[in-house]
Amino acid sequence: MSTILEQLEKEIANVSTAVEAANIGIVREIGDGVAKVEGLSDVQLNEMIEFPGGITGLALNLEEGEVGVVLLGDFKSLKEGDTTKELALKYKLHPQQINTWKREFIENSSKAFDSKAKTEEVDKEKSALYSKIGQLQVENDFLKKVLEK
Repeated sequence: MSTILEQLEKEIANVSTAVEAANIGIVREIGDGVAKVEGLSDVQLNEMIEFPGGITGLALNLEEGEVGVVLLGDFKSLKEGDTTKELALKYKLHPQQINTWKREFIENSSKAFDSKAKTEEVDKEKSALYSKIGQLQVENDFLKKVLEK
């Protein structure tokens, strides 16, 4: 009897009681790239929302009972009844930080395809590297001369 009690006490001691707060909503309707989500009481305008399967959306229409979320990417696997989570809570970020990153991404994403800007940046990096190589070569030659004496 005592071994059973000891085993139970050991199991109880190993129980994890970690709690994670998350604002979870339920998809009520999907159509034309927009999901109507119920239950996201703390969501803010332009906040990124995470759906199952790695689908993300952007909260745009904040109504009292539901939130209109513009779905980004391929959302064909999303169905009514799926749950959502706010990215800010999941990654322990302030919603404004996600909005800032989104804005910076949108503003700078065209640079990835702008060959002129990319070429100029690469040329600057090359120039700095060649300058450093030259400096190291001079230092190396100086140290060789000092060691030869």
